[in-house]
Amino acid sequence: MTGILFFLYPTFLLMLIPLSCVLIAMVLTFGLMAMIQVPLSMLTMIVPVFLIAVGMAYCVYITSEFTEAMNRFPSPAAAALATYSSMTLPTMVAVITTVVGIASLLVNRIQAIRKFAVFASVGIILLMLLAFTFLPATFALALLPSRNGRRLESTRAARAAHWFTDKIAHINIHRQRISLPILGGVALFCIIGIFRIQAETNPVEFFKKDAPVSRNFHDIAQSLSGSFPVHVAVFAEKEDAFEDPKMLKEMERLQKDLEKLQGVDKSLSLIDYMKLVNYALNQFDPKYYALPEQDFEVRMILNNYKVMLGEDMLYGFVSRDFSKANLMLLTHLSSSREFLEIKKQIRDHLVRQCPKTISAEVTGIGVVISASSEILTTGQIKSLSLSMVLIFSVMFILFLSFKVGVISIVPNLFPIVVNFGVMGWLGIKLSAATSLIASIAIGLAVDDTIHYLVCFNREFKKCLNDETALREALNRVGLSMVFTSIIISSGFSVLMASNFGPTSLSDSLWLSP
Repeated sequence: MTGILFFLYPTFLLMLIPLSCVLIAMVLTFGLMAMIQVPLSMLTMIVPVFLIAVGMAYCVYITSEFTEAMNRFPSPAAAALATYSSMTLPTMVAVITTVVGIASLLVNRIQAIRKFAVFASVGIILLMLLAFTFLPATFALALLPSRNGRRLESTRAARAAHWFTDKIAHINIHRQRISLPILGGVALFCIIGIFRIQAETNPVEFFKKDAPVSRNFHDIAQSLSGSFPVHVAVFAEKEDAFEDPKMLKEMERLQKDLEKLQGVDKSLSLIDYMKLVNYALNQFDPKYYALPEQDFEVRMILNNYKVMLGEDMLYGFVSRDFSKANLMLLTHLSSSREFLEIKKQIRDHLVRQCPKTISAEVTGIGVVISASSEILTTGQIKSLSLSMVLIFSVMFILFLSFKVGVISIVPNLFPIVVNFGVMGWLGIKLSAATSLIASIAIGLAVDDTIHYLVCFNREFKKCLNDETALREALNRVGLSMVFTSIIISSGFSVLMASNFGPTSLSDSLWLSP
């Protein structure tokens, strides 16, 4: 951030003030998290990078406007007053739309995503308060002394950005028949890619393949039947059901059938340990490695089970009233899609083969993780739809125009389509971290739209010519638009070096909006 601001602003203090404002907001946000004892998690650790990148963008708009005002007014106080008379409305609306985009993640049922939404929103609101208090105070209290009538010279980077915006204005005015079909083709290509996206919540895939935890997991999967067992909870209609030899036979048959399913390497249940105890009690005669036939034999084996293997081993596979049993299937599966598929196979088999006296449910850590992939997909659709509706409402209220509301949505939706299209074509999975992209990106992209539309509206009222207003608006806010895009991209890019897959992937994808 410091390096980019160095190329943007001609004085050291103009560079220092935005940095100080953002750092104060970050300290306040993390102080609040510490006070209410909210721990860092996979997603909340992104909050500081988010606040630095986004907060710096807000400060750049205000500071750039102040720099221009310094060349038109005799004192920093007068320049600060002029700056906030023109920047208060677009800045407030930009903050509101960003908070709306992030807060739409609250509809997601995953708790980690909700916590990120809460503290990212709190940080942005704190940043807005500082931008309206800390920034003007430092400007007006002569931290920047009067230039004694001298103009603040533009930096070489600022002049390059102005040249770039002039070229963009020329394309917008004179090359629409070329630029619009190209953008439409890109959007269509990316829309097709969106339908190729798959949700994946396998935590092993979060780590790079050469990471120790990933290597160890795959070693266990190859040699020891995996780390994510599937549990089939079997429920009987009455207590002591699994002390009945007939019920135990049904359980044994069910276990053998499920063990044949593709992906299942081995099964383990109360049945296996009862056979083992019976085998040991009968001097390890192979013919006794079987379930007992009589009620009294079952009770005798269960009593010896507690003595030989311990109660913990017994009640890990059956409830204390013997009405529920746990059938554990050891698998080498790890993908969410594989767990969802085996869950469906088990349920189909239970419907066809289970007697009416028992019922069953499929659970386990792998099944729970895979279920979150469905929540991610539905949550992504809900949050994106909600953020679009709310942002349209904000723009409609701001400009009192349905047409402007629709127009403002199109350029903000474009980077979302491109991001998810790229994910689809490159095979990048939708995870807990990458699911944040849409709501955050649309909240950030609309900031530039708001500043541009407000400035365009003011310039159009002066000249009543749309081409002239477009060119003047880009000259006024184009510099800030270019540098805020660079700042946000570079701010998020620091996490690309992370060994944690979702973080590095999501940050690399955040670069394009």
